[in-house]
Amino acid sequence: REKFAATFEKLAAAVNSQDGKALLARIRQRNQAIGTLFDEAIELGRANKTQEVARAMIEQARPLQRDLLAALGELQDYERELADGSTADAEQVYSSAKMLVLATTFFALFMGILAGLVITRSITRPLNEAVAVAQKVAAGDLTSTVEAKYADETGLLLHALKDMNESLKKIVSEVRG
Repeated sequence: REKFAATFEKLAAAVNSQDGKALLARIRQRNQAIGTLFDEAIELGRANKTQEVARAMIEQARPLQRDLLAALGELQDYERELADGSTADAEQVYSSAKMLVLATTFFALFMGILAGLVITRSITRPLNEAVAVAQKVAAGDLTSTVEAKYADETGLLLHALKDMNESLKKIVSEVRG
C-alpha cells in the first residue's frame, strides 16, 4: 500500500488539468474502497467466516477492481491525448500510470493470495480437528474431548462428532454396567 501511495502521489503531482485530477480522485476512491474491503475480508477470515469472505471477494471486490481498472484505462486514454500536445510530459505520466497499474495489480494479487490463505486455514483447521477425533474413536479411544467452537459447516461436523462420541461413551458404559 505504501508503494502504491507513493507512486500515486507522484502521478498526482504530474497531473495539472481538472479532468486528470477528477480521474485520479476516482482512482483513489476505488483503491481506498478495495483496501477497506480487503481489510474487512481479512478480519472476517480471522473470525472463520469463510463464506462471508468468499461472498465479499466475489460480489464486492471484483466490481470494485473492474471499476478501478476501467478508471485506470480512462486515465491511460487521457494521458495519450495529452501526449499529442507534449511528448516529454506524456512519457513521464504514462510511466507513472504504468507503475500505478503494476502496483495495483501486485496489491490485488497479494491481497487475493492472503485472503486465500486465510480462507484455507479457517477451513482446514477445524477439519483436521474432526479427523483427529474420528481417528481416536476408530481406534477405540472414547476419552477425547471435542470442542465445537465454529459456526460454519465444519463446526456442525465437530458438533456431530461430539454427539457421536458422547453417545458411544453412554452405550459402552451401559454395556459394561
